[in-house]
Amino acid sequence: MNRDASIRSTSRCGFTILELVVVIVVMAILAGSVIPAISSMDEARGAAAAQEVQRRLQFCRQSALAVGEATGLRISVSTGRFEMLSKRPGGIAQAARDPLGQLAAPWFLPRAFPGVSISSITHSDGSTGDGTIWFSFEGEPQTRDADGASPASAAQDAAITLNNGLTITVRRLSGLVE
Repeated sequence: MNRDASIRSTSRCGFTILELVVVIVVMAILAGSVIPAISSMDEARGAAAAQEVQRRLQFCRQSALAVGEATGLRISVSTGRFEMLSKRPGGIAQAARDPLGQLAAPWFLPRAFPGVSISSITHSDGSTGDGTIWFSFEGEPQTRDADGASPASAAQDAAITLNNGLTITVRRLSGLVE
Protein backbone atom coordinates (compact mmCIF):
# COMPACT_ATOMS: atom_id res chain seq x y z
CA MET A 1 0.00 0.00 0.00
CA ASN A 2 1.21 3.45 -0.82
CA ARG A 3 2.25 5.51 2.19
CA ASP A 4 0.61 8.70 0.81
CA ALA A 5 -2.75 6.92 0.33
CA SER A 6 -2.75 5.63 3.88
CA ILE A 7 -2.02 9.11 5.25
CA ARG A 8 -4.86 10.63 3.22
CA SER A 9 -7.39 8.01 4.35
CA THR A 10 -6.60 8.39 8.07
CA SER A 11 -6.37 12.17 8.11
CA ARG A 12 -10.05 12.72 7.14
CA CYS A 13 -11.99 12.25 10.39
CA GLY A 14 -14.15 15.44 10.66
CA PHE A 15 -17.00 17.18 8.84
CA THR A 16 -16.61 19.75 6.10
CA ILE A 17 -17.95 23.25 6.54
CA LEU A 18 -20.52 22.56 3.85
CA GLU A 19 -21.86 19.54 5.74
CA LEU A 20 -22.12 21.56 8.96
CA VAL A 21 -23.96 24.40 7.19
CA VAL A 22 -26.44 21.96 5.66
CA VAL A 23 -27.17 20.40 9.07
CA ILE A 24 -27.65 23.83 10.68
CA VAL A 25 -30.02 24.96 7.91
CA VAL A 26 -32.11 21.77 8.26
CA MET A 27 -32.31 22.21 12.05
CA ALA A 28 -33.38 25.85 11.63
CA ILE A 29 -36.16 24.83 9.24
CA LEU A 30 -37.40 22.16 11.67
CA ALA A 31 -37.29 24.57 14.63
CA GLY A 32 -39.19 27.17 12.63
CA SER A 33 -42.00 24.73 11.99
CA VAL A 34 -42.16 23.28 15.53
CA ILE A 35 -42.32 26.52 17.54
CA PRO A 36 -45.67 27.70 16.08
CA ALA A 37 -47.10 24.22 16.67
CA ILE A 38 -46.15 24.38 20.35
CA SER A 39 -47.68 27.85 20.64
CA SER A 40 -50.96 26.69 19.10
CA MET A 41 -50.99 23.71 21.51
CA ASP A 42 -50.81 26.12 24.47
CA GLU A 43 -53.67 28.17 23.03
CA ALA A 44 -55.76 25.04 22.50
CA ARG A 45 -55.05 23.88 26.06
CA GLY A 46 -56.18 27.25 27.43
CA ALA A 47 -59.38 27.20 25.38
CA ALA A 48 -60.12 23.63 26.48
CA ALA A 49 -59.58 24.63 30.13
CA ALA A 50 -62.06 27.50 29.77
CA GLN A 51 -64.60 25.15 28.18
CA GLU A 52 -64.16 22.67 31.05
CA VAL A 53 -64.71 25.37 33.70
CA GLN A 54 -67.79 26.51 31.76
CA ARG A 55 -69.04 22.91 31.55
CA ARG A 56 -68.63 22.41 35.31
CA LEU A 57 -70.59 25.59 36.06
CA GLN A 58 -73.34 24.54 33.64
CA PHE A 59 -73.48 21.08 35.22
CA CYS A 60 -73.78 22.68 38.66
CA ARG A 61 -76.68 24.84 37.46
CA GLN A 62 -78.40 21.88 35.77
CA SER A 63 -77.97 19.81 38.91
CA ALA A 64 -79.67 22.52 40.98
CA LEU A 65 -82.60 22.47 38.56
CA ALA A 66 -82.80 18.67 38.40
CA VAL A 67 -82.44 17.91 42.11
CA GLY A 68 -84.37 20.91 43.37
CA GLU A 69 -81.79 22.14 45.87
CA ALA A 70 -79.24 24.91 45.86
CA THR A 71 -75.98 23.78 44.28
CA GLY A 72 -72.68 25.59 44.19
CA LEU A 73 -69.19 25.29 42.80
CA ARG A 74 -66.52 26.10 45.41
CA ILE A 75 -63.37 27.41 43.73
CA SER A 76 -59.90 27.98 45.16
CA VAL A 77 -57.81 30.48 43.20
CA SER A 78 -54.46 29.36 44.63
CA THR A 79 -54.87 25.60 44.08
CA GLY A 80 -57.28 25.60 41.14
CA ARG A 81 -59.56 23.21 43.07
CA PHE A 82 -63.22 22.96 42.05
CA GLU A 83 -65.67 21.22 44.38
CA MET A 84 -69.40 20.87 43.80
CA LEU A 85 -71.59 21.48 46.86
CA SER A 86 -75.28 21.08 47.56
CA LYS A 87 -77.45 22.74 50.20
CA ARG A 88 -80.70 21.23 51.36
CA PRO A 89 -83.16 23.54 53.13
CA GLY A 90 -82.20 23.75 56.81
CA GLY A 91 -78.92 21.88 56.26
CA ILE A 92 -75.36 22.96 55.74
CA ALA A 93 -73.47 22.96 52.46
CA GLN A 94 -71.90 19.57 51.76
CA ALA A 95 -70.23 17.72 48.91
CA ALA A 96 -72.75 17.13 46.14
CA ARG A 97 -73.47 13.78 44.55
CA ASP A 98 -72.79 12.94 40.91
CA PRO A 99 -75.48 11.49 38.60
CA LEU A 100 -74.65 7.97 39.87
CA GLY A 101 -75.23 8.94 43.50
CA GLN A 102 -71.54 8.98 44.46
CA LEU A 103 -69.93 11.94 46.19
CA ALA A 104 -68.59 14.26 43.50
CA ALA A 105 -64.79 14.26 43.61
CA PRO A 106 -62.94 17.57 43.60
CA TRP A 107 -61.32 18.56 40.31
CA PHE A 108 -58.01 20.40 39.92
CA LEU A 109 -57.53 22.69 36.92
CA PRO A 110 -53.68 22.63 36.90
CA ARG A 111 -53.61 18.82 36.93
CA ALA A 112 -55.98 18.53 33.99
CA PHE A 113 -54.48 21.45 32.03
CA PRO A 114 -50.82 22.06 32.92
CA GLY A 115 -49.83 25.69 32.55
CA VAL A 116 -53.38 26.98 32.99
CA SER A 117 -54.44 28.58 36.28
CA ILE A 118 -57.07 30.93 37.67
CA SER A 119 -56.03 34.59 37.65
CA SER A 120 -59.07 35.97 39.47
CA ILE A 121 -62.66 35.34 40.48
CA THR A 122 -65.27 38.03 40.97
CA HIS A 123 -68.36 36.73 42.75
CA SER A 124 -71.93 37.87 42.25
CA ASP A 125 -71.78 39.93 45.47
CA GLY A 126 -68.71 41.85 44.26
CA SER A 127 -66.20 39.98 46.41
CA THR A 128 -63.08 38.47 44.89
CA GLY A 129 -60.92 35.44 45.60
CA ASP A 130 -61.83 31.97 46.84
CA GLY A 131 -65.53 31.26 47.23
CA THR A 132 -68.58 29.48 45.88
CA ILE A 133 -70.76 30.33 42.91
CA TRP A 134 -74.27 29.23 43.92
CA PHE A 135 -77.37 28.43 41.88
CA SER A 136 -80.86 28.26 43.38
CA PHE A 137 -83.17 25.30 42.77
CA GLU A 138 -84.55 27.45 39.92
CA GLY A 139 -81.10 27.78 38.32
CA GLU A 140 -80.65 31.44 39.22
CA PRO A 141 -77.30 32.63 40.61
CA GLN A 142 -77.26 33.50 44.30
CA THR A 143 -74.94 34.80 46.96
CA ARG A 144 -74.68 32.82 50.18
CA ASP A 145 -72.48 32.81 53.27
CA ALA A 146 -69.71 30.25 53.85
CA ASP A 147 -72.19 27.66 55.23
CA GLY A 148 -74.47 28.04 52.22
CA ALA A 149 -77.15 29.83 54.24
CA SER A 150 -78.69 33.29 53.84
CA PRO A 151 -79.46 33.23 50.12
CA ALA A 152 -79.77 36.52 48.25
CA SER A 153 -80.15 37.36 44.59
CA ALA A 154 -76.96 38.00 42.68
CA ALA A 155 -76.05 41.68 42.56
CA GLN A 156 -73.75 41.38 39.54
CA ASP A 157 -72.35 38.87 37.07
CA ALA A 158 -69.78 36.41 38.44
CA ALA A 159 -66.58 35.98 36.42
CA ILE A 160 -63.67 33.56 36.45
CA THR A 161 -60.58 34.75 34.56
CA LEU A 162 -57.85 32.31 33.58
CA ASN A 163 -54.17 33.19 33.20
CA ASN A 164 -54.54 33.01 29.40
CA GLY A 165 -57.00 35.94 29.48
CA LEU A 166 -60.17 33.91 28.84
CA THR A 167 -63.12 34.73 31.10
CA ILE A 168 -66.12 32.56 32.00
CA THR A 169 -69.13 34.64 33.06
CA VAL A 170 -72.26 33.67 35.00
CA ARG A 171 -75.01 36.18 34.20
CA ARG A 172 -76.74 37.50 37.32
CA LEU A 173 -80.31 37.55 35.97
CA SER A 174 -80.51 34.36 33.96
CA GLY A 175 -77.71 32.16 35.30
CA LEU A 176 -76.44 31.75 31.74
CA VAL A 177 -72.85 30.51 31.75
CA GLU A 178 -70.77 31.89 28.87
